[in-house]
Amino acid sequence: MKKIRFVRLFILLVCFASLNVFGQKREISKQEFSDAYQRADEKTNTLARRIVSKNERYSGGEVRSTENYTSESVPPNKNHTVTEIKLFDTNKSFLIERILVGGDEYKRENGGDWTRRSFSEVSKTPNPITTKAVENSSKYYLTENVQLSNQTANLYELSVENKITMPTRSGAIKESISYRRKEKRWISRDGLLLKMELEDERQELRKSGSRRVWTYEYDPNIKIEAPKMVEQEKK
Repeated sequence: MKKIRFVRLFILLVCFASLNVFGQKREISKQEFSDAYQRADEKTNTLARRIVSKNERYSGGEVRSTENYTSESVPPNKNHTVTEIKLFDTNKSFLIERILVGGDEYKRENGGDWTRRSFSEVSKTPNPITTKAVENSSKYYLTENVQLSNQTANLYELSVENKITMPTRSGAIKESISYRRKEKRWISRDGLLLKMELEDERQELRKSGSRRVWTYEYDPNIKIEAPKMVEQEKK
């Protein structure tokens, strides 16, 4: 009987210890949050990668538009992005393809002819999330050793709620949320971005906002070449 109790106690202690190591969410500083993302972003941009993004914009409880893209990058200066935009209010859709090779940008829309323009310098692909200036209501969190698609990662989160106070007809003060923002960033144990989520919500005349997800794949076999131009084919 004592042996059974000892075994049960041992199992409980192991489970408790695991909770302290895996999946424990704790608040961190803004600097720690920013530094972790900056390091991961710099390392990510040194590797050939594929980013798949899905974005929804909604208003009044309905999805008004979607913007989905697949972006492939090969350092130091090659990128191929295909973007599909759908506007449900006007029932219109657009397909935009863009290739950067060295100092040249090639672009076409809806499967049309390619156009080209040159740049003196092509910068790296911009960061998917640019954190806006946030108020004192911002909270930053870290959950270590979470599982994401059979990988172990650290999850960094940002939560923002900007509030306004308004008097009611009876004279009482009512507090309401005018803006809410949530970010999640999964960073692998070796310091690479794996996934990001962003949700914005604004409470104006009717609730509106957006939801966006980015997933990262790393593939050293990605190849990006300049497209054949119509003028070249005619020669």
